[in-house]
Amino acid sequence: MTSKKNVNIDDTEKMVQFAVGAIGSLRQKHSRKTLWRHFSNDIYKMCALDLGIELFDKQEEIIFAQHKTKVVRAARRTAKSFNSAFIAYGLLKFSSIFGYPLHIKFAGPRAEDTRHIWEHLHNFLDQHPIVGLDVTYDNWGNKSTHKKELTFSNGTWIKSASCDSPEMNDIRGDAHDFLVVDEYGQIKYKNAFLEAATYSLKDKQPLNMLMIVGTFDVIGMGADFDRLFNLGQEGRDTIMSWTLKGSDNPHSDIESAQLAKDIVTEEGFLREEMGEGVPQHGRMFGDFNLKKQIIDLSYDPEEEILVGIDFGYRKPIVLFGQYIDEKIYVLHEISPKDISIEPLISEIQAVLIGKFNNATPLMIGCDPAGDKVNDVVSYNSFELLKKSFYMATYTRNPQLVSKANQVILLKALTIQDRIFVDKSCEKLIRSFAMATPDVSRAGIVNSPGWKKEGGADDPLDALAYMLVNYGYTSKLIIPEPENNTAPSERAIQIAMSRF
Repeated sequence: MTSKKNVNIDDTEKMVQFAVGAIGSLRQKHSRKTLWRHFSNDIYKMCALDLGIELFDKQEEIIFAQHKTKVVRAARRTAKSFNSAFIAYGLLKFSSIFGYPLHIKFAGPRAEDTRHIWEHLHNFLDQHPIVGLDVTYDNWGNKSTHKKELTFSNGTWIKSASCDSPEMNDIRGDAHDFLVVDEYGQIKYKNAFLEAATYSLKDKQPLNMLMIVGTFDVIGMGADFDRLFNLGQEGRDTIMSWTLKGSDNPHSDIESAQLAKDIVTEEGFLREEMGEGVPQHGRMFGDFNLKKQIIDLSYDPEEEILVGIDFGYRKPIVLFGQYIDEKIYVLHEISPKDISIEPLISEIQAVLIGKFNNATPLMIGCDPAGDKVNDVVSYNSFELLKKSFYMATYTRNPQLVSKANQVILLKALTIQDRIFVDKSCEKLIRSFAMATPDVSRAGIVNSPGWKKEGGADDPLDALAYMLVNYGYTSKLIIPEPENNTAPSERAIQIAMSRF
């Protein structure tokens, strides 16, 4: 038996047979996945026309994307549940046209957390029922259960799923054409969900589509969501990620949004309107004014260039800045993925040539872990970096290596508005917005530094390495023994007095 998996559909054949409804021969010749790949966008357009909907730009981008896995980081009121329901409605249309019974599941921390998707889907079906797809069971009006189920005459079904237990029984067992999880940030057992979901999407016949959607909440999405989001930013064919901001939705009331901006805190605006994961409590650099200190910056060729590098493990972050009039200006960042030191050196050289008129840096400050022979990544990376850039350095000074003192330095600089960041440095900006002290659940300081968040904190490390290895700023460090406690207000005040 010949597999239909890789057979392509001729454009003329597609248009003619789809237009006249001659679908029988298409289904005989092509797999379900091939038909969905070629007809999905046409079906979405038909659905929008049937429902009288005009999708806005970001909606189209997310809905029409052909990636098997979609990750959507969303602010409030950005039509995220609407998008999930619209995709499901399009799949129902596909099921009616080609006769495939599809399995669709709406998952959430609790089954009732999917109610907004169900509301939109029922509105779509009430407004324009799908011809040839008769409803055989629907418990939407049943108040005694939050587990909703909708079945159709051709065997297609849609079910609610709860993710409130590590066993993930609602996710396991079924093979899914489309699985969407809403409010991902509130799922307690994220890894268990991902394992169950991934392996319920591996059968050959189903469409195997996964959509992960969430809004940052008090719990926050943390490193798990950041990892998924970053995977979707790497140009892969199978996974894509988006951020849905309030401004992306043209149906939002702009005046009300502006009024909210004037009322809520800066962190609240970033969290609710911009979809950023700013924590509700414990922001470490609350004095870093995201409105005043994130600006358009330009390179001053009369001043020296400083560079800070956090090597990471094949995921380095490099910052380029200038220290002028006791202020640090971070002009540019690069953060290549899955890269070794040789191509990283080439990228640094390219930035210096293309963006900074082939300037030679005064200093390149690096990770002090370069002093550890057993730390293979940092040690080898520094040795190779030194061959290309003689000004590369790291410090052995225990006061400068001290994370507590680095926190004091950055706090002193932010309190006095002495750090400015170019708008293009998105990762550093996000680090300042999200950084929290590394504390235990009881509030006890585990480390005097900032909490490690799956690489989200690396730009702060790179900035610290730039500053502590640079003579003028390293003098601001207080020469006191490090204690495993958070920096005191007095220590910060002393540091500020050194300006």
